[in-house]
Amino acid sequence: GDPKTRDVLIFEKNEVPVHAAYYLGSGLYFEKPGQDFYEPYRVEKLDEWSVAWPGSKLTVWRRME
Repeated sequence: GDPKTRDVLIFEKNEVPVHAAYYLGSGLYFEKPGQDFYEPYRVEKLDEWSVAWPGSKLTVWRRME
């Protein structure tokens, strides 16, 4: 389903996780797109994730309370 605030977004290619981000709500997610020191943390629009991670599938993980 659609992500809710505090969900973890998992980006997969060929069923293998390649990236994760934290959903902030209001159509935005927080990520660090690489492990390099010079890769900044950033906030991105959820509706543009397929541009940032082409060819990947989005899976939403939600903690059950």
